[in-house]
Amino acid sequence: MESILTKENLVEWEGMDEGQLTIKVAKTAEVAAKQMEFSYDSEFKRSLASVMCKRWPNASSSLRKGFCIILRCLCREKKVIDCLLSRDLMENVIGSTGLPSCCEADLPEEERIEAVKCLINAFFHHKPSINDQWRGDGPLVHLLCEEALKWEKLPKNADESLKVLFNLFCHCGGKGDEAIFEECLQMARKLLLTVPRGSSQIQNAVNLLGCLPINIEFFYPKLEEGEVRS
Repeated sequence: MESILTKENLVEWEGMDEGQLTIKVAKTAEVAAKQMEFSYDSEFKRSLASVMCKRWPNASSSLRKGFCIILRCLCREKKVIDCLLSRDLMENVIGSTGLPSCCEADLPEEERIEAVKCLINAFFHHKPSINDQWRGDGPLVHLLCEEALKWEKLPKNADESLKVLFNLFCHCGGKGDEAIFEECLQMARKLLLTVPRGSSQIQNAVNLLGCLPINIEFFYPKLEEGEVRS
């Protein structure tokens, strides 16, 4: 990837027409997917984030999908990741997931899948400052909870979503939005009740519960009117 994506390429991307850029980005994404390590400096990553933010609003679904793949691959590198994951860029990626709270809910499935994978990678290979920014973000937490509940069809995504949620909340000290905590608790409870014992999702759900403010009564069945807990 180092040989086909340079600062000069980024300058070209800014003024390139949609069709040409889509082809260039698709080729870059294809090469990036085969690499495990990258050595771009912070200045380059800021420039890349800036170019993507400029092109994203008017980009086709194919172009946005390519951007998501490139970002996901670059997030494998844990060093100097903050400068790449600007809030503006991450909000664009969240928009491509088709969340109900986003302006475009009816998006092509391929774009949505790549956007979700990109987010999971971004927050799993995290820096504390990134998690501090997004810990109280309702749409992001909702998306991750939804992905975790797809454990049967997408077990790897479910595991990584649970790990991301754990990373988001492990240092919060019980401080945060109660509604967000409640959604995480309900999701984890569903997993504990439905996922087979010994599954990795069970352990990851337990880890998540360990860092959330929780009352032990949360696990008790609800009493009917007039019943008394023994």
